Amino acid sequence: MSHIGFSSASGPDVTFSMTSHALVRCRQRAFREAEMGLFMRHASDMGGGVYAMTAADADAAVAAMKREISALERMRGMTAVVLCGRVVTVYRDIALLRGDKSQRRRKGHCEEWEEIDG
Repeated sequence: MSHIGFSSASGPDVTFSMTSHALVRCRQRAFREAEMGLFMRHASDMGGGVYAMTAADADAAVAAMKREISALERMRGMTAVVLCGRVVTVYRDIALLRGDKSQRRRKGHCEEWEEIDG
């Protein structure tokens, strides 16, 4: 039995398992087991335990993912400094954009940032 977890945009995180029969059917019908979470996240609940990926479901998911890809493209080189669970600054790291992957470390103490943030 295989376990799959997914987060639904409209509900809580869900975990379900697939029977050996379902796994065989996935292979026979060219569905990937690894994509079941994606399917369940975006498919319509038809009732009675039946889920279906309608054309409208697929179109909406593709549009949302295109927006997400666009946002990821804009984030190239983005760096955030997080201290004590708070984002204290963000900037674009030009060295990262050029491919310099050397890690930069900053020394920071929560108390100092609390004084600045006030």
